[in-house]
Amino acid sequence: MRFAVGDTYTRKEVQDLLSVPEGKRNGQWQNGYPRYQGELFIFCNVGAPGRTGHDYPNAWDGDDLLWVGREGAELHQPVMQEIANNALPIHVFWRSENKQPRFTYHGLARTKAANASSPPQFRFGFEAPASLANATPRGETSTLRQLLGRDGRLFAKSEFGVVDGNWPALSFSVRKSAADLFEHYKPERDLVLVVGTSDPARTVIPEHRKHVLCAVRLEPRAPISTSQIVPEDAWAASVAKWGQKWDWSLPVTASYQFEPLLEARRHMPRTYEGLGHMANIGRWTFVHDEDLPTLLDARLFKLDLTLRPSVQKIVALNASTPDVRRALSQVALNIQQRIQLSGQERIGQHPVRKGPNLSDILAALTEKWDEQGGHCLLCGGRIPLSPKNRLLQISPDRIDSEAKTYDPANVHLTHLGCNLAKSSGTMEDWQEFLAVIRTQSAAGSSAEDADE
Repeated sequence: MRFAVGDTYTRKEVQDLLSVPEGKRNGQWQNGYPRYQGELFIFCNVGAPGRTGHDYPNAWDGDDLLWVGREGAELHQPVMQEIANNALPIHVFWRSENKQPRFTYHGLARTKAANASSPPQFRFGFEAPASLANATPRGETSTLRQLLGRDGRLFAKSEFGVVDGNWPALSFSVRKSAADLFEHYKPERDLVLVVGTSDPARTVIPEHRKHVLCAVRLEPRAPISTSQIVPEDAWAASVAKWGQKWDWSLPVTASYQFEPLLEARRHMPRTYEGLGHMANIGRWTFVHDEDLPTLLDARLFKLDLTLRPSVQKIVALNASTPDVRRALSQVALNIQQRIQLSGQERIGQHPVRKGPNLSDILAALTEKWDEQGGHCLLCGGRIPLSPKNRLLQISPDRIDSEAKTYDPANVHLTHLGCNLAKSSGTMEDWQEFLAVIRTQSAAGSSAEDADE
């Protein structure tokens, strides 16, 4: 769900973000605690009477909220029991002024205690307690200048809102628009500035419209289906409201929100004008050099992103240099071929081997390469990517040769010559063999030195 702790929302904005059908927006949504898609939404006054005239004694007790059910509610009623037993997610929105249409989102509540009074009273704790004076969780702060790498460049793209854990992606209606960015964007140095649209139907939070919201790092080499990147409920809500309009996305690996948000027309007028050109609608553009002085010293704080496993795999596969990817791809294909041939007849018999699918194999090998720093785990020497000597080429070694599996925990990368020498021996056998070889090598070097 696309709610940020500490941000404010009207009831209608919450409904819009959830894509609640027009015919279901009355009743509990106006003066109760509505349930939608298996989750509960509490809109409450703290220290102020409600719009029906009832003055419920809702109050803050440290980071806990003391909340009272509606007049006539009883603890034995089904919804009260669900709240008492934490049987469903509970989103809490609160305000201190009855006439204020906006509620502050305080996060997901968990019931710590329930009182069987009439109406019942609950003590809510929160998954991420928010200080009332400083409600939005903040990570490390930086300036845009500090975040840019040496010779880094800035790009800009319009989006519906802040790129966060609920939508960790830059989304496009056409795959080519996403793929084009790969020609210019360098992940290790560049950033993309995200600008809220001016359309109230798309950017539902008024403060986000026409503002520079955040700066993001992304993986430009992987335009993939948006449904693979964003949480399932967020994608379902988007499709319900817009259809499959933004099918392609680039995964965002880091997001930094501006504090305060920057008015786009004032802080980057040339770039903002460019974003509005018909040719750039739904696409990205370069940030104009004339806009840099007003942007580079703006402050940002890092947002917490949790990438889905499928996205983590794609990012890992693309992290290495092209030469490394080519070499590891060949190793992965060889492993898959051995797995497919496993048990089939030939002269003799193929050993039975098991392992994951090709993409999993390649992801695991990439992680191994990075972990090992490109060195052989048997001898410690550097593994060249295109050696003339075949014995120096990269080879996957099963740590436990008796275990006929290429599970990542049982594989490391070695020189082919080292792998052949170890053969089916154990790591203890190999260490003993290597010690002998190195002792003899050292003895030979000493003898040569003495002859000289």
